Amino acid sequence: MSSSLAPVEKKPMTIQTLMESPSTLARFRALVPQHLTPDRMVRLCLLTLRNPKLAKADPTTLLGAFLMLGSLGLEPNTTLGQAYLIPFENKKRNVIEVNMIVGYRGLVDLARRSGNLVNIHADVVYDGDEFSFEYGSTQHLRHRPSGARNPDKRLWAYAYARLTDGESFEVMPYSDVLAIRNRTQGYSAHLKYGSDTPWTTDETEMAKKTAIRRLAKTLSLSPDFARAVAVDAKAEAGRINPAVFAETDDAIGNPELATIEPEPDEPTSLKDKIEGK
Repeated sequence: MSSSLAPVEKKPMTIQTLMESPSTLARFRALVPQHLTPDRMVRLCLLTLRNPKLAKADPTTLLGAFLMLGSLGLEPNTTLGQAYLIPFENKKRNVIEVNMIVGYRGLVDLARRSGNLVNIHADVVYDGDEFSFEYGSTQHLRHRPSGARNPDKRLWAYAYARLTDGESFEVMPYSDVLAIRNRTQGYSAHLKYGSDTPWTTDETEMAKKTAIRRLAKTLSLSPDFARAVAVDAKAEAGRINPAVFAETDDAIGNPELATIEPEPDEPTSLKDKIEGK
């Protein structure tokens, strides 16, 4: 009498099993900076799965987003506002994928970890505020918020950095901020499907972050700050594939390896227009 064993049915890989695998834990230990323990980062990542859409997301893109944020030391979807994980439906693949957006506080925290930065600040100017600025040899930036400001009329966004060897600032007409917002994947999804995005729930913070990202082009700060700026710009435009970060640590160190296609040019900065660049 002969007998045959039934084939063992393979269980589908889930994000929980991926996160708990020894190889993934070893990668987190190697990537996470000293101020944040790998165990805490893994725990925070798993807590995001309380969002039903994130829990159903493609495990590889979710793991890639977790690893990239872990390497930057940014906590996802917490009250700190350092980073956001946004689920979206990829209709071509018929799966839910994940986009990762660095928050204003995340960029500020990364900038402050750079040794040559004394202070960094960003804000939005409303109708009714006192505001003046000038570029060049007599450059200055002054902003005095008014109690009588019109909260529905934003005029400018700006970012200012004081370094150990000088200072720099960037001023953006709010129309430029909106032009960048309108090209983001999250805002496009909001217009089509009514889905939430940081641009609809935290517009002021996102505008401040956009000004810092523009200012970052003139700053020489830490490699992690530069990497976060690059990842955030590509992720907001929907031009980065987080799954690549799950496949290789090389892409975590060089986000260009995960770029889907070239980014469109941003509006020319006001400073460059004034200086004729």
